[in-house]
This record gives sequence, structure tokens and C-alpha cells, in this order.
Amino acid sequence: MTRVAPSGLVIVAMGLGHVLGSDGRAWYNFWSGFGADIGELAFVGAMVGVYRKHNCHVHGCWRIAKQQVVGTSWVVCHHHHPEGRPTAEQIAQVHSKILKAEHAALERATRFVEGDRDPDQSSGSPK
Repeated sequence: MTRVAPSGLVIVAMGLGHVLGSDGRAWYNFWSGFGADIGELAFVGAMVGVYRKHNCHVHGCWRIAKQQVVGTSWVVCHHHHPEGRPTAEQIAQVHSKILKAEHAALERATRFVEGDRDPDQSSGSPK
């Protein structure tokens, strides 16, 4: 019969402990096992939060909302928007209208800074 040296038993026990994951420090097993899933759960939770934030405000609608309902803070999908999907012409008209308003406001601000009177204000003595 072959006799095994005590050092051989120690080596086998240490190898078995390494395979089972019981050779680490106090928190090694936690962070290598279940603790590593905390980051994954946070990622999944963030994805659910992003989906719920950008989801259509109509109850039960699963679509992603991209269109704001004018006069409200609601954002809805193209299916539930009162005007439907905007066409390219509608987008161009709204863009040019906003661009003209911005240019007019910039011109008024420039005249105000330069010291000229704003024609939109009523006549009267300055304070």
C-alpha cells in the first residue's frame, strides 16, 4: 500500500478549496458570487427606468414617446398624438417660424444693448 505524505494532502485540500472558492479572504466569495450581480441588477434597473421615462404617457401603451402634446408636459407616441405624425413640410414650417422669432428677438436685444429704444415698448419717459 502506498502511503501519501502529509504535504500531499495539504496540497490536495488547498486545490479543492480553490476550486470551491473557499480560499479567499472574508469578502472575496461574496464579491465573486452574488455581489458581482449587484452591478448587473443596477444596469437592468437603469434600463427599465429609461424605458419608463421615454414611454408613451397613454396608460398601457408600450411605444416610445417622441412627440410632445402642445400646451402640456405629456410626451406621446405617433399613434396617440392628436395631429398624427408630422410631415416634412410641417417640420420645415415650424422650424422657419421659430427661426424667424429667434432672429427678431436677437435683433431687439442688439438694439437694446446699443441704446436704441425697443419699438415694441410703449412711449413714455424712461425711469
